[in-house]
Amino acid sequence: MTFLIILLISIMVSTLGTLAGFGGAIFLVPILMLFFGYPMDLAVGSVIIALFPSSLLSTILSLKNRTIDFRVGLMLEAPVVVGTFIGAILVSIVPVLPLKIAFCIFVSALGISMMLGKTEKDREEEKRSKIHKLNKVSPSFIIKNKNHFVAYQISAWMIGFFGIATGIISGLFGVGGGFMKTPIMIKIFKMPHKIATSTALFMIVITSLSASISHYFLGNIEIERSIPIIIGFLIGAVMGKMVNKKVSSRILER
Repeated sequence: MTFLIILLISIMVSTLGTLAGFGGAIFLVPILMLFFGYPMDLAVGSVIIALFPSSLLSTILSLKNRTIDFRVGLMLEAPVVVGTFIGAILVSIVPVLPLKIAFCIFVSALGISMMLGKTEKDREEEKRSKIHKLNKVSPSFIIKNKNHFVAYQISAWMIGFFGIATGIISGLFGVGGGFMKTPIMIKIFKMPHKIATSTALFMIVITSLSASISHYFLGNIEIERSIPIIIGFLIGAVMGKMVNKKVSSRILER
C-alpha cells in the first residue's frame, strides 16, 4: 500500500514539476519526510536518483519542439555541478532543523516573487536594478535562439554565482535545482518560459547524475525505497509534456 501511495504521489508531483521546469523533487522531499518517516538524507538521496531518468526522458521529448537552449544549459550547469558536490557534503555536517527552516523561507519567497504581477513601472525599475546591470557586466553574451526568433543577454559572472548557489541547494535538499534555474532564466536572463523550463529539465539531467553519485557514496540511497519514485517520476514526465503543449506560458509561470 505504501508503495502504491508513494507511486501515485510521485506521478502527480512529477507532472506538475515537468510543467513548471523543476522536476518535482521540491515537493516530494518534504512529503517523504513528513508522511512516510524518511530521514532527510535518505529522502534526498531517494528523490535525487529518481530525477535522472525522468529529466532525461523530458529532455528527449523536448527535442522535437526544439525548446532546449543547450548553450545556456551547459554554461549554467558547469558551476551547478561544483555546487552539488559541496551541498551533498554539507547534508552530513549541517544540522537538519536550520536546513528545513531555510528551505521553507527560501522557497516561499521565490514563489511569491513569481506570483506577483509586474506593472510597467515595475518593469522599468527592474531594468535599473543592480541584478539587471550585473547581467550586462563583461564578459557577457548575446544568445540568439533562431528556432523561436528570440535573443537574450547572459553574463558569465551571473552564471557562475547562480550556478554554484543552485548546485549547493540541489545537493543539500535533494532537488534538481529547476525551481531556481527556471526563475533565474525567466527573470534575470529574460528567456521565454517554455524555453526556460525545457532547458532547466535538460540541466537537471546533469545535476541529478552528479548529485546521485555523491549521495550514493555517502550512503544516502536505498534503491528499493527509490523504485516507486523512479517509476512515478517517469510517468509524470510523459504526462507533464503532454499537458505543456496545451497551456500558455503565463499560466505555467504562475
